[in-house]
Amino acid sequence: MGLLSRFSYILLPLLSFLLVWGCGRKTLPVPPQTVVPAPIEDLRLSMDEKGATLSWSRPGKAENGEKIKHIEAYEVWRAEIDQSKYCDGCPVTYTLYEEVILISQESPKKKISFLDSALRPQYHYLYTVRSRIGWRLVSKESKPVSMRWLTPAAMPEDFMVKPGDQFLSLAWQPPKALIDGAAVTEPVGYAIYRGRKATEYKKITETDTTSYRDITVTNGEQYFYRLRAFRVSRGDKVFGPVTEAVAGIARDFTPPLPPQNVNLVKTEDGITVFWDVVQEEDLAGFRIYRRAGDARPKLLGEVHVPSLSFLDKSSPASQETWYYSVSTFDRARPPNESVFSNEAVLPGIMRAKTKKTE
Repeated sequence: MGLLSRFSYILLPLLSFLLVWGCGRKTLPVPPQTVVPAPIEDLRLSMDEKGATLSWSRPGKAENGEKIKHIEAYEVWRAEIDQSKYCDGCPVTYTLYEEVILISQESPKKKISFLDSALRPQYHYLYTVRSRIGWRLVSKESKPVSMRWLTPAAMPEDFMVKPGDQFLSLAWQPPKALIDGAAVTEPVGYAIYRGRKATEYKKITETDTTSYRDITVTNGEQYFYRLRAFRVSRGDKVFGPVTEAVAGIARDFTPPLPPQNVNLVKTEDGITVFWDVVQEEDLAGFRIYRRAGDARPKLLGEVHVPSLSFLDKSSPASQETWYYSVSTFDRARPPNESVFSNEAVLPGIMRAKTKKTE
């Protein structure tokens, strides 16, 4: 081997070593699949009067299964096809529609959303989303979602709530037009939302009628309701605007039975009115009334269970005959009151003797 050959044999490996370490690289290049995000797996689509909303979760792993701490942006790809030219399964050409740049990193558990409001009626739209780290590390596309855009219906009208015993009845009138003013030419459905506060709601049901009875309520507690109409497009629902909240309180409207065997006893302190026990589960108490002649009964007072008597200490100057009656009331809010019991009579002559004795 010549001198030059021997020198090359030594020099070339040395130059290669210096080039690798001289460029500042400390480790071997990272294989791209270790940092390329895995495809988005939970892309969803919903529609309302604002447009089409896409939602998805941040990929937490790369293609090889390793965790990813950072996503820089998302690419939203869209295809817009005239409904008359659309066919299921035909090839689709997507174009990059929007980039969602992340200012701060989202939790993997928190949904990311994108609203597309540039939609035309009777057009079919398909979407797919990619996540990106830098400009070159882009994930594969998600499974596409699609829909046919229909102009949403306007608000239902005359929405109201009527209370009942252990239920609230909701009723409304259908919307007269779509949000663009066009006539409604097909039946619409309705989504009903309920909340315990005027600012927090959860959908409880959907119906194609213009009334609903909510039997999952508790008497005496307030509930708030909101309503929106929806049209159906290829199985997907296009929701219209939500009504203002209406509130209702279910309550018991059934009064208890009145007491029986109302009697009077004269004492030195006045007239004691007493009666029999009333068997009612929600009984709260009794109200005692008195009248003279043809006058309407006047409320003297009330007692609560378990009391079964009332002392009338008042002594009007008139010596007319007195008539006493008793009613019951329950624990409803407001309480229900029974009809009057049969009257117990204190003749005027008996009153006169009582007054003379005093």
